[in-house]
Amino acid sequence: MIFGNYLADQQARTGGYLPVFWRSPHSVVHATGDIGQMISWISDQVNLEAGENGCLAVLHNRNDMSGALNSSVWVANSEGRVISRGVTSCAGMTAQHVLLAQTKIGFLTGGRGYSFQELSPEDKQSQREEAFARATVALTRAQRFCFIMCPLDMKGIIGAATVVGCLQHGVGICDERFTGSSLLVELKAGSLAQSRDDSNFLEAFRLSATLKTGEFPPAALVELYYEPEASTARLRRLHLVIVDLLHPRKTATWTEKHFYQQITRLWNDRGDNVTPIPLCNQEEWRCRYVFGYSLDDSDKPVYLIWPERTRTNGFWLLDTARNQYHNLCQTVSICNLGLEHFYAAFGLGCSRDLRTSSARAFGISINDISEDCSVLSGSAKGLIGH
Repeated sequence: MIFGNYLADQQARTGGYLPVFWRSPHSVVHATGDIGQMISWISDQVNLEAGENGCLAVLHNRNDMSGALNSSVWVANSEGRVISRGVTSCAGMTAQHVLLAQTKIGFLTGGRGYSFQELSPEDKQSQREEAFARATVALTRAQRFCFIMCPLDMKGIIGAATVVGCLQHGVGICDERFTGSSLLVELKAGSLAQSRDDSNFLEAFRLSATLKTGEFPPAALVELYYEPEASTARLRRLHLVIVDLLHPRKTATWTEKHFYQQITRLWNDRGDNVTPIPLCNQEEWRCRYVFGYSLDDSDKPVYLIWPERTRTNGFWLLDTARNQYHNLCQTVSICNLGLEHFYAAFGLGCSRDLRTSSARAFGISINDISEDCSVLSGSAKGLIGH
C-alpha cells in the first residue's frame, strides 16, 4: 500500500487501490445495480469469506444507499461475505477488501460548486480538512484491495490513490451502455491474482520519479517558464494526473478534442504505461482517459502525454495552451522532482520546499530563486530561451 501500513500478521504482498471511473446514475436502484456488478466482478477475482479478515465492505457516501444495498441480493444473500456501511460510520472497522462507491465528487475531496467558491478561505480550508479526514478513514479500512468506484476525481488523497492504483493494477469503467454490462475492467496482469506485488511496483514507481525514461511517467516535475508578458522566469510544480477527454460536465478545448481524435486512429498502444488503459483494436472507450500534468490542487491539464514513446523511450508532452509537443528528454526547462512533491501537489500535508528541490534539479544556486519562485535572468537564460 502507498498510504499507511497493514497489520504485520495480515500483510498482503499484493494489494493497493484499483480505480473504477463511474458515471453514476441518479436513480438509487440503478446505482445499486452498478455497484452489484462490481461486487460480482470482485467475487470472481478474490475469495470472499465472512468476517473482517475475508469480507468485502461496501462503503458509500449516500444515506439512502444503505437500505437499497442491504436489501439487494449481493448483500442479503452473501452470508456475511459482503457488508454495507456509510463512509461516516466506518471508522474503527476493517475488512479484507473495500469497495468505496462515491456517486459524486467532493464528499471526500472538498467542494466544487458555486456555494463552495463563495466561502471564505478559512471555511474552504475547514471543509477540505473534513473531506480529507473522511477520505483517509475510507481508504485505510482495507487489509488488501480498495476499489475506488466514483466519477474521476483528481483532488486530494482520492486523486493520488487513483493515479497510483492505475499505474499498478489498471482501471475499470462503469458507464451507461445500450447493450450488455456497463462494467469494463482492464487489468494490466489480466487478473488480480497475477497482479504486480507492492514492493516490486513501489521500487519501479520510485525509480521512475527520478528518470525521464522510466517505466512510468515521472510522478512530479518542475518547469521553468515565462508567463505571458512577463520579464522574468518562474518555477511551477507539475504532478501526474488522469484526464477525461470526454467529460460530460466540462467543455473540452480544441486541443483536447483534436488529441482525442488522433488517439482513436492509433491501432495499438505503442509504449508501455503511457495511457491509463492500453490502446488496441481501435476500441474508442479505451481512448477517453489519458495521462497528463497539472498544477497543484488542479485537475486542468497543462500537458497531455502522447500514447507513444520517443525513440529513447521517453515521453512526448503536448502543451495544451500552445498546442506544441515537447520531447521531455530534450526539454532542459523541465526536471524531475521526488515522489514527496507528487503527494504534496494533491495537498496531502507533506509539502516540500520547491526552491530547494528545484535548485538541486536544475543545478543552480538556491540564491538565484526568490521566495515567489522567480528565477534570476542569468540562470534562466541558461535553461530556456526567451
